[in-house]
Amino acid sequence: MSTVTSSEGSWLETRRPWAWRSMALYFSGPLVGVARFGPSWSLARCLSRPSRRPIVRGIHMAQYDRCVIDPASFPVWEAPDGSRRVQSLISSESCGGEDMAAGLWWLKPGEECETDIHPDAAEIYYVVSGAGVLRLGDEKYNVRQGMTVYIPIGVEHQTFNNGDEDLCYYWAFAPPPSGPSKAEEQGWKKL
Repeated sequence: MSTVTSSEGSWLETRRPWAWRSMALYFSGPLVGVARFGPSWSLARCLSRPSRRPIVRGIHMAQYDRCVIDPASFPVWEAPDGSRRVQSLISSESCGGEDMAAGLWWLKPGEECETDIHPDAAEIYYVVSGAGVLRLGDEKYNVRQGMTVYIPIGVEHQTFNNGDEDLCYYWAFAPPPSGPSKAEEQGWKKL
């Protein structure tokens, strides 16, 4: 652990203007980059009310900010026929997710996707919205909002949207499938 301290004392002790010089700042890693204290730590505020100066027990340098994902930050891709959309959220590119991949997938009402199979990855679907029929191997299952589906490695699967709204899955692979994505293979357009 690295520590930054000053031996000059606080404003109340020294009557010097730098009210925060006596604070020790603790870092869990090496000291890299610049720390910026922002408007609430202004010199004027500290001088006008020295007894109310902020107390810092430590500063946490954001290490996992790429792991908290806002879908609005990532593109949505649409199939050439307009029946499906996909949005990759967790990947090696987006957050360093080398051991899994996940995202959102939509199928329009009355549409079906082509048969799919993943020879090197299991897949999970969580039905975010809508309803439809999912084929796993030779068996068909009704799926609806709130359900979860596990698709083992090497199992052929296909989805049919027989509802009146988009069927949306949150999908996840572990490990990520090898090779290019369908969007890359089939020339899906970025929305």
